[in-house]
Amino acid sequence: MNPIRVDILCDGGLGNRLNSLIGGLLTADAVGGTPVIHWPVNNWCECELNDLYSVPFQHDNLGLNALFSSNLSSTFIIHENQTKLSIKVLPHQIESIITAKDLGQNIVYFHNLIPSYFNQDAIIRKLGVLVINPDLVNKAKRFIAEKNITEKTLGFMFRKTDYSSNPNMKLPEDDLFSYMNKKADVSFYVCSDDKSTEDRFASLPNVSAYPKTAYVEKFQEGKWDDLIIDSEGRLNAFNVRRIKDSVIEAFIGLLILSQTKISVRIPSTFLDYARYYKELFKESK
Repeated sequence: MNPIRVDILCDGGLGNRLNSLIGGLLTADAVGGTPVIHWPVNNWCECELNDLYSVPFQHDNLGLNALFSSNLSSTFIIHENQTKLSIKVLPHQIESIITAKDLGQNIVYFHNLIPSYFNQDAIIRKLGVLVINPDLVNKAKRFIAEKNITEKTLGFMFRKTDYSSNPNMKLPEDDLFSYMNKKADVSFYVCSDDKSTEDRFASLPNVSAYPKTAYVEKFQEGKWDDLIIDSEGRLNAFNVRRIKDSVIEAFIGLLILSQTKISVRIPSTFLDYARYYKELFKESK
């Protein structure tokens, strides 16, 4: 019998894509299957997988509707059916993986979060399988050395585009600016999806921010939380377009953030991966 093929859809922003990728690879391990990665280039992320990583698995740029419609006989373990197709969806629980393995059918996996039945150690080990583009690592290392960033450097992330109206995602920006200004003997690192925010904090002599050439843009005129219809026909309240360089440079910023004392607690997949990489790099030393 042929091994189960696990088609892993990595869609959405970078953190959501990595969540689906890692969860899908762990699911493939659990069923003894062969993973195939699908990383569409769209307004949510215009960089390709190869721009960030070298991966030892088959991969392409197939998107949501094309992937789902060509695999209707597969078992779907997805967090949400974002198409108009009639498909049978198994919930994200360990029993679904057992069921899928028993059925012996190919699996389509899609999840913007990593299911809780996969522990952090397994997540970090699987993340280590993805080899980061050496050029990106070198850029992060050069900046870290130039700015003398250490584990004592306090790292902050400010999210200002999507979720900008969510109070749980907001930090007291003015208070933190005043605090950093007063703590002249403390080193800080700041990253944001907004240029004016990074420029403001980096104006302080004890605060560094990685110099970027590109940032998140609006998909269409209006507010960040305006409704849009994306290329897959999905309606979303996130009016964002993450151009290629903005994703790549944000990823370099994530690698730098991972080497600091991360000093912010807001719900963010970006922060999750900064913390995962912090542990992964610690283990590799």
